[in-house]
Amino acid sequence: MSIGTRLKQLRKQKNFSPSQVAQKLDISEVVYNRLENDEAKPEIDLLQKLSNLYDIDLFDLFKTESANISFYNSKIEATNLINQNSVINQQIPEKIFEVYENRISDLMSQIDYLKK
Repeated sequence: MSIGTRLKQLRKQKNFSPSQVAQKLDISEVVYNRLENDEAKPEIDLLQKLSNLYDIDLFDLFKTESANISFYNSKIEATNLINQNSVINQQIPEKIFEVYENRISDLMSQIDYLKK
């Protein structure tokens, strides 16, 4: 499943029009339509906005029918899932891993603080 197809699926599940999504993302409807039609690939900041808009994990934007990719275990396991499900063709930027590594690091710091 392409990222455009997934975006269209998520939009329809929320009963949003393309113009509503574009407005919520602060982009033009033309740009959003290009994303849904796989004529453009979203940058990492737009991927984060999309995951927030649809209230899903960032990796769930790349969900396929055979697997729901998430980052609950490890970067290696997530990479293996991506490769097995051919989502790597979507050219997921390495920055996605950085986002999760930073989130994990922040959570670990908070846990350490709370233990003290």
